[in-house]
Amino acid sequence: MIEKRKVHRHIGRWLIPGLVLLLTVTLIGYWYMKERPSNERIEYFNGSNPIIFHGKQEGNAYIDGDQVYLPIDWFHQHLEGLLHVDKDSQSVILTTKTKVIKIPIGKKIYYDDLEKIDSSHTHILSKKETLYISLQTIETFYPLQFKVLPKSSAVQIYINDQEIQWGRVEGTEDEDFLRLRTSPSLKSPYVAKINSGDTVSIEEEKEDFYFVRMEDGRAGYIQKRWIEKTKKEKIVLLNPQSPYSIKEVPNPIQLVWEAVYTKTPNPNELPQMPGINVVSPTWFHLEDGNGNVKSLASSTYVKWAKDSNRQVWALFSNNFDPDLTHEALRTFEKRKKIIQQLVKYAKEYELDGFNIDIENVYLEDGPLVTQFMRELTPALHRLGLIVSMDITFISDSENWSMFYEREKLTNIVDYLIVMAYDEHTSLSSKAGSVSSLPWVENNLVSLLKIIPNDRLILGIPFYTRLWKETINDHGEIQLSSIALTMNEAEQWVKDHDLTPVFDEETEQYYVEYENIEENTLYKMWLEDRSSLMKRIQLTQNYELAGIAGWSRYFGNDMAWASFGEMYATNQNEE
Repeated sequence: MIEKRKVHRHIGRWLIPGLVLLLTVTLIGYWYMKERPSNERIEYFNGSNPIIFHGKQEGNAYIDGDQVYLPIDWFHQHLEGLLHVDKDSQSVILTTKTKVIKIPIGKKIYYDDLEKIDSSHTHILSKKETLYISLQTIETFYPLQFKVLPKSSAVQIYINDQEIQWGRVEGTEDEDFLRLRTSPSLKSPYVAKINSGDTVSIEEEKEDFYFVRMEDGRAGYIQKRWIEKTKKEKIVLLNPQSPYSIKEVPNPIQLVWEAVYTKTPNPNELPQMPGINVVSPTWFHLEDGNGNVKSLASSTYVKWAKDSNRQVWALFSNNFDPDLTHEALRTFEKRKKIIQQLVKYAKEYELDGFNIDIENVYLEDGPLVTQFMRELTPALHRLGLIVSMDITFISDSENWSMFYEREKLTNIVDYLIVMAYDEHTSLSSKAGSVSSLPWVENNLVSLLKIIPNDRLILGIPFYTRLWKETINDHGEIQLSSIALTMNEAEQWVKDHDLTPVFDEETEQYYVEYENIEENTLYKMWLEDRSSLMKRIQLTQNYELAGIAGWSRYFGNDMAWASFGEMYATNQNEE
């Protein structure tokens, strides 16, 4: 019995230390297994000749000898607008700020305007229903740089102003810590191993990790403590095109449209219009689906404008015909035909610019309108001409608003002119202002979210609508309206001995007149000095590029005086 108690005491003496030791070993093992980096390796690249752009693999290139080709879809995704596939001519159209290049598919030629250029290589290949374009061809016309990386044959793409932060691998010889991980965690799989002393580019910083790229293009996360930042490098690529020089633009732009339907008015019969520094006669319009342009231009009018120190931005319209527009803009050759005619007229009449007024277009043809402007603008810029384009406020009307690709157009033309009128049209179901001030400002604020203020011109109405609400024999209101000039509206108010009252809702003066005999109520929201000055004030409050009035025929001496005051105020401030 005594020996038995001794054995128990001996076991008890070592039980607690043993448990502590076991727990310690277990914890150390758990910590080791938890903290040690993963040894799982996965492939970084997918396919051969991977494309690397902005820190990611973006598809695969095709290499044929010394020519490196990228899918055209890659450019659609990353450099939108640079390339356009024209199926009708089996060509790709390359557009820059000053160039329009037609490149036939599968040929060793291209066309710079009308000049045919022979080459030593095929510019565009078609492989398995995918179109590829040579990067060497792109480099000729666009500031882009590429490099085929060693070992991997990955294609690294650089664009202008891209910054690179370089770094050097420092520290540990433990290769487990010098592996590039798929996520900022040592437990994630790795894609490659780097060595102490290697140079890498640092593309991202996340928590305690850098995302770095090796010389062969593979990249991943590594703890910051193993990387020392070195120099920064900025990619500076010169645009291969010669810069263009357009005419000096008035500041502010104070434009008035001259509506020409059959014949340009005699300049000797036009008002003085102080403050107006740009006139835009509606001289040119699309005549048919083949791209023919009809002209009503007048050399006499141009001479009058220049003698009075005004620029001439001639207007070209699509005749507001959606079918005609689709047919004329759907192919490169027809678009080129239109452009060549406008260039010819620009030279013939010594124009200073063009105002492009394309309205009532099928929603699906919006990209064709944008492409037309991409091809037209360089041709006009080479002549030193200013290019402006009319747009509407943003709305859910497909044919009158949604087809405009406003953000893209902003990057193409010099100015966009928003036609801030026809809040209520002749087809409206109730009487209302042509352009109430709150409606204008609210829509203007929305538009300025996507268009820079110094590129936007506010279009304003010089007309109003006289609304007629007649109660018929059935007690129903029949609504109609007619457009009045500023003088006609003023005279109508005088003839009916009315006193305008200020309408808080529209911030305009308003009149109404009831004709008992006709069982009719007349309503009119006036475009007068008060309304005009508030619109001018909007352009100043939002620092817009200028103002434009539709049209000269609707305006009066009060309108020109207001423009003159605006011009004088801006000159004094300068």
